[in-house]
Amino acid sequence: MGIIEHTTGTSNVMNLANLAMITGHLGIENAGINPLRGQNNVQGACDMGALPNVFPGYQAIHDPQIAAKFEQAWQRKLNPQMGFRIPEMMDMILLDKVKAMYIMGEDPVLTDPDTNHIRKALEHLDFLVVQDLFLTETAQYADVFLPAACYAEKDGTFTNTERRVQRIRKAVEPPGQCREDWDIICDLARRMGYEMNYRNAEEIFNEIRSLTPSYAGISYGRLDKEGGIQWPCPSESSRHTLFTRRKIP
Repeated sequence: MGIIEHTTGTSNVMNLANLAMITGHLGIENAGINPLRGQNNVQGACDMGALPNVFPGYQAIHDPQIAAKFEQAWQRKLNPQMGFRIPEMMDMILLDKVKAMYIMGEDPVLTDPDTNHIRKALEHLDFLVVQDLFLTETAQYADVFLPAACYAEKDGTFTNTERRVQRIRKAVEPPGQCREDWDIICDLARRMGYEMNYRNAEEIFNEIRSLTPSYAGISYGRLDKEGGIQWPCPSESSRHTLFTRRKIP
């Protein structure tokens, strides 16, 4: 992931893809490009819709049938317009088109390119909330800081770079005022007028299964019994990934 954190990041990715194609290292066993994730559960976050153009499971926001499915589940009309990507967000702040920001589990001051630009944008915001494990460099600019629990202090799942969904289990209680991310978000949603009520992480995961076909066959019971399970897993009888390897002529 480090190669994208440069001003030539897009070109870096394209050059790697071209190199793999030129040398024939695509579509065959033990070859290809490894998009190693920079932080834990980045893949899981993307799977769950932490992107501006898709719902969970990479389901397009502009597809009316898909949108209707999520609107029925969440009992709210959803915006079909694509949101901003991270670099666009920072630009829009300085154009006064983004006034507030909620940053969770990310430290753009440290990791994003053009640090001076990021700092200037965060300073320009009317209101910034940061939800993280500790006071990061980005959190220094926050108006409100929400302390979150770390991986050993909560239940849930992480998904790694090979699409393998894995269970995590609480080993110790969160210290002080730290809370699990989903609990913080639910509390905030209720205060903003939306009754988001879940009893635990498994209940949230079951909702994910019902709305995301690639996760439909994965359950806490299966994960406890079988260990990590790769998506796509469309049914509980699915045993292996549906992606197949092939040889390039």
